[in-house]
Amino acid sequence: SSSSSSSSSPPSSFSVLICGIGGSGVVTSAAVMGQAAHAQGHHAHVLDQIGLSQKNGSVVSVVKMFKGNENLDKNTFSCARPSQVDLVISMDIVTTLLPQNLECIGNKTQIVCNLNQTMPGAFAWDRDLHFPMEEMLKTLEGRVRKDQIHLCDMNKLCETIVGDGVFANMLCLGFCFQKGLLPVDSQALVDVIEQGVDVDRNKLSFQLGRLAAHDMKLLDDFSRREGDTDRFVADMAYEDIVEDRCARLLKYQDDKLANKYREAVTEVRRTEESLQRHVETAQHEDADVKSGKISITMAKNYYKLLAIKDEFEVARLLLDGSLEREISRKIAGDYKMNFHLAPPALNWLRRSTEKVAVPAWLAIPVFRLLRSMSSWRNTLLDPFRFSTDRKMNIKLLEQFQEDVKLVQRVLLSAQQHPNLPLAYRLCVELLEIPNMIRGYGHVREEGATKAEERRLELLKRIETLMATVSK
Repeated sequence: SSSSSSSSSPPSSFSVLICGIGGSGVVTSAAVMGQAAHAQGHHAHVLDQIGLSQKNGSVVSVVKMFKGNENLDKNTFSCARPSQVDLVISMDIVTTLLPQNLECIGNKTQIVCNLNQTMPGAFAWDRDLHFPMEEMLKTLEGRVRKDQIHLCDMNKLCETIVGDGVFANMLCLGFCFQKGLLPVDSQALVDVIEQGVDVDRNKLSFQLGRLAAHDMKLLDDFSRREGDTDRFVADMAYEDIVEDRCARLLKYQDDKLANKYREAVTEVRRTEESLQRHVETAQHEDADVKSGKISITMAKNYYKLLAIKDEFEVARLLLDGSLEREISRKIAGDYKMNFHLAPPALNWLRRSTEKVAVPAWLAIPVFRLLRSMSSWRNTLLDPFRFSTDRKMNIKLLEQFQEDVKLVQRVLLSAQQHPNLPLAYRLCVELLEIPNMIRGYGHVREEGATKAEERRLELLKRIETLMATVSK
């Protein structure tokens, strides 16, 4: 492995604040650091604050390493949390940004931040909760210089290469060491790791962390070859979204559906580009119009309505090989597999929406049959065409297509409208309506009811706004 500039001896006092949640290995990381320091003949104090960690609550550990005589200076060798620490290890950025933890970050503090996103408990009752990673990173940048913040998606690397994100804490230790941020010898850390469990994978993760600090691009390229190559749609440009969704629709059904999608989004794109040229000529400034927000919203949500995850699609996804690859990465040896299902027809017979465990030997042949029937989707041969979900999906798609026509009319008229930004934002909100509808069965029905109420409200506002144009 590559060499490191890390010192094997701590300064007179060196403090580390490790922030995470239950299960992220905070306490283990602190213990490894402390034992490694002791093994080198130095003093170390570790203070763990675990709270409700078993419920994904915040966990914070403070590690203080020092040289000298512990009996001579009680303040230096106190295990109390220092006012400013030398290193912050952020295994969970939400925990790191708690006020009592932010206070420990001084202008010389180095920060190692895991980019893994774990939604807080509020997500349980707010499904639209946004994880503001960029905003939170800016908060850290407000405390220290940008070159003092070291970023790495440690969970993703461990899941892809090691097979389990639980080893991210050891990867983080290797990362910190290789960056020269830990005043502990690497061999001392490895010796402590070897005293624990699952030694091989913990040691591998530690070395991966060192490699990530030395050459992150190499590991990124390897991860893309070995792991999931899907990208979050929020990170994609309009053209990338369209190409990605066309490829997915081709797998979902056929090229006819993919072409239908491409033609529709391209038509809206042309209309919006016309509006963008008008805005440039008139020298109006509007960030949403400039970014092409309507085209992007259309590309995302039209696909969502065309590629409903129905019975055929569920079967295709379960048989595409990704499930087997995921299981083989995490489970060794023989295993038995059950699928927990709640198909509408079975729910109607049982008068219950609870899922039923179906053994793989029975479920997989049924999935294969359904996959072979996907070309029957929305035809007279479709056995699910009369189901409540299917009828609702067809209705939602038809409504969206009508709304797209309205949006195009509004975009053409908005060029002459004095309140163009408002008209534009209302159109974006109208095309966002499908994003309010998720899940299956009664959950989907509830979402559709709320979405329809919001849709009618927006249509009324658009109608009132456009009435002023014709005057």
